Amino acid sequence: MYLKEINHLAFITADMEGTIRYYRDLLGMKLTHGIGHNGYRHYFFKTAINYIAFFAYDGAQPMEKKFHGTPSTKSLGFDHLSITVSSKENLFALKDRLEAAGIEVTGAVDHGVILSFYFFVIYNIPLEASWNTCE
Repeated sequence: MYLKEINHLAFITADMEGTIRYYRDLLGMKLTHGIGHNGYRHYFFKTAINYIAFFAYDGAQPMEKKFHGTPSTKSLGFDHLSITVSSKENLFALKDRLEAAGIEVTGAVDHGVILSFYFFVIYNIPLEASWNTCE
């Protein structure tokens, strides 16, 4: 089995300060790390074993409110789902398997704490496969 656990869900936010107040201050999640530069930030909040991540960038718009599970044609704020694999070898074996099936794979990208590659699955759902380099 290549996939181990969900690493993080990534969303888009138009208000990183409000996002920090909500997830860190109200929900009690730990803000563990982030990257950024002018006009772009990517922050991670820790749950028990997973992360919720947010991108904030120039031009990001708030999600339109939609009740859970109801059909919608509104803009949504989901960016991607990252799934952890158990080893570097499994990461590249999964990459080979996807490419052999004709799926375009981008990366590997070294983020410092994780090594990742990116691909799209059915209905263009964006996925990231990651290996935790610090383990």
